[in-house]
Amino acid sequence: MVQRSQKEDQAPLRRILVEGPGVREEKKRGGGSSPLKTTALHCQTVQRELVTAEVHMDELVVAFGKLRAVVKVWSQPPKKNWSNKLERKPEVRAQYSAFIREYLNLNHMSVVPRDSINLCKYFLTHHCVFKEDSTTTKLRVVFDGSAKPSSGHSLNEVLMAGPTIQQKLFNTLLQFRTFPVALTGDICKMYRCVRVAEPDSYLQCILWRDSPDQEVQVFKLDTVTYGTKPASFLSVRTMHQLASDEKSTFPIGSKITLWDFYVDDLITGGQSTQEVLEIMSQTKGLLARGGFKLRKWCSNERGVLEQIPDSEKETLLKFDDGRDFTKTLGLAWDPAADVFCFSFSPMQLSPKPCKRLVLSTIARVYDPLGLIGPVVAKAKIFLQQVWREKLEWDESFPEALNTS
Repeated sequence: MVQRSQKEDQAPLRRILVEGPGVREEKKRGGGSSPLKTTALHCQTVQRELVTAEVHMDELVVAFGKLRAVVKVWSQPPKKNWSNKLERKPEVRAQYSAFIREYLNLNHMSVVPRDSINLCKYFLTHHCVFKEDSTTTKLRVVFDGSAKPSSGHSLNEVLMAGPTIQQKLFNTLLQFRTFPVALTGDICKMYRCVRVAEPDSYLQCILWRDSPDQEVQVFKLDTVTYGTKPASFLSVRTMHQLASDEKSTFPIGSKITLWDFYVDDLITGGQSTQEVLEIMSQTKGLLARGGFKLRKWCSNERGVLEQIPDSEKETLLKFDDGRDFTKTLGLAWDPAADVFCFSFSPMQLSPKPCKRLVLSTIARVYDPLGLIGPVVAKAKIFLQQVWREKLEWDESFPEALNTS
């Protein structure tokens, strides 16, 4: 009701700004800018900014609704060797099954009854990935919204991604380095904390069985799914709405939720231990109102860590030299020394070094702030020299490059 009334109030304003007599007179005269015209144009710009987010939301909803008419894919019956790959790796199958069972036990997905299978509009493929540096789940099941079925249209092709409504990664990391007392955290299963509407969940159907002896079942994913194009926007937009709704109760937490998150990672800080503890308390309380659970807390200040239960603390990883670190937006952060660290495995000795190997080695360096730019620049200069030789991707280097 509120959104509709806002639109009704905004429409006459836009017509006045575009078609007002002062503006029309200026068009007829063809003269230069006047205070009235300048003001009118400025108001138009402000007005567009005010409705941009709402327009994006409307377009997203329309596109999602049209999907039912555009994509109707019926998966073929599974072949006999459908799960043979998992059968050859019993440990992987056990972890895979555990992941799916957890999904079901948390009510993040549900079984589609036989008499409702005709409501299924799209079936997502899925596979597992391993994340060795994860301190919680090593194996994760990924649902692929970009896989093209027999219809030739993938789910992501007909979905809108939504606008970027969070700060840029560079800005978030740079701000983090300005705080004497740093604080990081992570939202547990962020995407799956946001439930999708009942009709839309039939666009996220999957097939699964725990063992070859069981019959294949049809499930539908009832929450926002990682692997679909608008997943990030929908989750972040939900958090922002929650921050707006709870602003009066958690003023500090609302500000932190809006400005100090990068997707599900909290990366913030303050000038004192007491300030950071208040940030932590308010942000945790605010997000709990929406069913989001903050965990994996980490700080460079011992006084902050002493107030956090061990079960909610981040589990630190170790470098080869024994230094403790944690991953912060992809970077290795040593909280004790409060410094970013960079690890690099030397290029494996190869009897045939080539251009492909050099490029692959350089691409492994992740440095969004450019902190080790001079080091990377040397490697890129060498790659330029290789490029001038006009070698093929897998062609051996000439002797001059091998010794440089």
